Amino acid sequence: MKNSLRNIEDHKLYIKKHGQDKYNKYINSELSKLKLSNSFYNTVAKNGKGIVFGLKDNYVNKDMISTASTNILKKYNSPFSSDVSELLCNQKLCNFIRTNMDELAMGGLGIFSNIGIVPNALNDKYISAGSSSGSAYLVSKNILPFAIGSDTGDSVIKPAAYNKVIGFKPTWGLVSRYGLMDFSPSFDHVAWFTNSVKDTAYIADILIKNTNNEQTNIKSKEKSYLKNIDNKINFKILVFKNIDKILTNKKILNNYNDSVKNLISLGYKVKEIEFNINLLESIPFIYLIITNAESLSSNFNLTGINFGKRNKGKDYKEITLNSRDFGKEARRRFLLGEFVMSGENMENIFLNAKKLRSLFIKEFNRVMKSSDILLLPTINTKPEKISDVLRSKKNSFSYNDSLNQIANITGSPSLSLPNGSIEDNLSSSITLISKPFEDQKILNLAKILEGLSNE
Repeated sequence: MKNSLRNIEDHKLYIKKHGQDKYNKYINSELSKLKLSNSFYNTVAKNGKGIVFGLKDNYVNKDMISTASTNILKKYNSPFSSDVSELLCNQKLCNFIRTNMDELAMGGLGIFSNIGIVPNALNDKYISAGSSSGSAYLVSKNILPFAIGSDTGDSVIKPAAYNKVIGFKPTWGLVSRYGLMDFSPSFDHVAWFTNSVKDTAYIADILIKNTNNEQTNIKSKEKSYLKNIDNKINFKILVFKNIDKILTNKKILNNYNDSVKNLISLGYKVKEIEFNINLLESIPFIYLIITNAESLSSNFNLTGINFGKRNKGKDYKEITLNSRDFGKEARRRFLLGEFVMSGENMENIFLNAKKLRSLFIKEFNRVMKSSDILLLPTINTKPEKISDVLRSKKNSFSYNDSLNQIANITGSPSLSLPNGSIEDNLSSSITLISKPFEDQKILNLAKILEGLSNE
């Protein structure tokens, strides 16, 4: 059932009109209609105050179970709260549910959780994408007005496209990752889903803060993203030349071309550019090698002794081996990380991947030097059917739309905005990428494009 509570303001008005208790009961009623795989229900505060939102289960909260959808953390009770939780609660946003995700944020399909698959919100025969699958699903269903995710290599951007919502990740470092269970620290971004660009900017004003709890947290030069969202900017927009060779789905290609034409009709300069093809083709290798190597250190403390559920064993090594009850996708990524960090591979593979990343950033800076926004299709093809993915037994690496990872490699902000429908009641989107710290430009152009789609 699609309800009328779509945006943050809608939820606030409902509380004002009907009261907090009736609102909480309404949200719980909507959640109870869903399968257990879509979210954790027991963390909806019965006496919670304010609107209810979603929090991906890899953000910790004091005296609350935080599992990251992995068996080893089933009973992990954090002694502290994440900065994201604290910043939201400071604005009287303390009423949340913990949303399902791919285990330890590893997986781009939404099928790798220890509690079950999160289907596509538009058509449950298809995948939702991941790893922030539960957050995207609940916003798309209009049950929650916004939900927090994390984005390592399109973990918010792609689910947003698949589920027809807005996904935004700010510049790396603008939002504190303190209390986020990192997958890959140099790629991970705090990110979120909404149903409107205005709500996206509203959350940005809350979360983009310097908390002094995390060393990579950087102070923003902007005072208010929401107040400046209608500022006029003479955007210079870039698109990739020969994009039709990448897009095999005609409806996705037509929707993308329509978005570009709309911007041209408004008088914006749109320029075709060529990005070094060798570097573009290196995106999956840069991403897979560096992120999975970093995942080893991020999760090394999951031993069953330091953290997590402890299983029996005769010594430290056996306890650790017996306690690490990871799913197949997490194991696959740990094995790849171990491989690229072992012996000569560290120099021949890992360090070369980091050098490639540096070259990629230089090329990105060259391309973007005199422009504001790079406009890309968020997805190349329509989502896979869940049954096909399970039958194929392929891993999530096979399904990455790697152009989205440009923003993670460079630490740039990006936003996914729905731009049309495709077959089987599914959706397509466009991705906006800017230079680091030019998040305001993305939000402003997204607001313009959103207005065109609503006309």
